[in-house]
Amino acid sequence: MLGQTRIQIVGCVLIILLGCGVAAWKAVDVITDPGIALLLPKGGAQWIRTPPVSLTLSKDEEFTAAFRTQFTIEDVPEHAILHVQPFRFAAVYLDGVFLDQTSDDFMRWKDPYEFDLTQSPQFTPGTHELLLSVANRTGPAVVLAYCDTLGIHTGSNWAYKEFGEDEWSPVVLADAPVRNPIGEQLPRSDEAFVELLPIFVPLFVLVFCWTLAHQYKPGPL
Repeated sequence: MLGQTRIQIVGCVLIILLGCGVAAWKAVDVITDPGIALLLPKGGAQWIRTPPVSLTLSKDEEFTAAFRTQFTIEDVPEHAILHVQPFRFAAVYLDGVFLDQTSDDFMRWKDPYEFDLTQSPQFTPGTHELLLSVANRTGPAVVLAYCDTLGIHTGSNWAYKEFGEDEWSPVVLADAPVRNPIGEQLPRSDEAFVELLPIFVPLFVLVFCWTLAHQYKPGPL
């Protein structure tokens, strides 16, 4: 009896370990698979984006926008690593001068990208503009970036400008709710139910009366 109990315990432990292993494998797959758009905050930065684009975009059409912020340098650090993760491509500019870019392969957007801003000749004491030119396919431009050394973190204090436009606008946080204009024109479920009561009540009474009139009555044995 004791041996059978031990076998059952070992079996349960193995099943739990197997389940944990499968869950861990799926979690790694979700995090690393470029086909899964899981946008998690990182390094104190938030994913920022432009407003939703038109649903008429073709599958091969690219959507490009620029994101910018300003920062001030008092004492030039030895290194200032900028971590960038675009969805799907980004080029880095410091004071309007190109510094570097992520891979041209849009499927490599989950790769870690690090750029040392001190490598730019513009990296001197004073106020500077950091600009990220971001491209996506069939969707809004989205990016996350941070540099702890300079206190740079993508968030609501950034601005964006769509390709071909002149004016800058506040960015939209990627996790911000998206309005549904079509849904806003429809009544709430409770309001719709109340409006349809004049139809539902007579229909219910009619079916109820019909059921009572035709209910099964067993004959004599």
